Amino acid sequence: MTNVLFYGPLGKENAKVVGGGESGNLKTISVLEKAGFNIIRLRKPYPSKSLLGKIKHLLHLGFMPLFLFIELLKNRNIQIVHISGFYKQLILKELLCIYIVNFFGKKCIYELRAGGVKKAYKTGSRLYKFLFRKAIAASGIIMVQGERYVELLNELGAKKIVHYPNYIMGSVIPRKINILENNGEIELVYFGRMSPTKNVLFIIDICTELKNKNIPFKLELIGEGNTDYVEKIKEKIQTEKLSKFIKLSPPAFGTSLVEKLNDKHFFLFPTQEPREGHSNSLTEAMALGIVPICSDYGFNREIVNSNRLINVEFDEKIYSDLIISIWQQNLWSIFSKEMQDIVATKFTSSIVQSKLLSVYEK
Repeated sequence: MTNVLFYGPLGKENAKVVGGGESGNLKTISVLEKAGFNIIRLRKPYPSKSLLGKIKHLLHLGFMPLFLFIELLKNRNIQIVHISGFYKQLILKELLCIYIVNFFGKKCIYELRAGGVKKAYKTGSRLYKFLFRKAIAASGIIMVQGERYVELLNELGAKKIVHYPNYIMGSVIPRKINILENNGEIELVYFGRMSPTKNVLFIIDICTELKNKNIPFKLELIGEGNTDYVEKIKEKIQTEKLSKFIKLSPPAFGTSLVEKLNDKHFFLFPTQEPREGHSNSLTEAMALGIVPICSDYGFNREIVNSNRLINVEFDEKIYSDLIISIWQQNLWSIFSKEMQDIVATKFTSSIVQSKLLSVYEK
């Protein structure tokens, strides 16, 4: 049995998973364990709100290379180390971890999670550029979520690069378009983290535009977030007199989420998250035939592969007009099928997991 040390954000023990990075890492671990690999987890620490908790977090993070060294010293039978990295301010610690893995003669896989690789390098200091180049060159294998980073990483001396996008578990089930024939009401949805960077308040602005244009619609917001921000969302719904149009629901997962999404038409995703990568929510929505209306952040353009569904500007009129034109021109079913086809050919477990296992088995 091959022993693997996996370091990265895995969520707090016995706590629910919230972030995409965590769920992606846990999905990777699940695939590896099912394939017969023995996974030893080394968890990235999480900060807490108290001063003592913040100090403890910084110390834990700062000493992470030492913890990795001790783990490899204790477990000499570890053959592979997978570092799920976030570079930027963590680049020095991640570089030290890579050097330690090489010192012990283990196979090193450095996974660059989230978006922002190119921007971080282009805008980084000379020291950051130096450290990042060293990390890329010292790693045996680099894994990236977005294909557009491959050229840069090759220029920086990467030995081997593997495109490892997010994916859905199982296969894509073709949507029965006829079940969506109704009285013309458009069903909108957003599901995921409720936060300012995900731009949920802007989604309310889009709904205001639709209401003012007398377009029949409903929106369901599924997720949770900071209490203050969620209150702002509720207040804006009341102020804009949208209570009968918008429903707020708690987070849902697995089959319960699929049940909620079965009758939805459009997934609104005007994210402004600086580190947006390959969104789990976006991929899941597309797999169900829900047509995404997205901002040009992260890997959205690369994933959706449709200029028409990507908006560069954050203008509620542009978003609402796009929804209306697709709906009224009877283009929804065409886009729905296109989105499902993209996921079926690029982002299913059977396709992506083979890439992962090929990295581990060679």
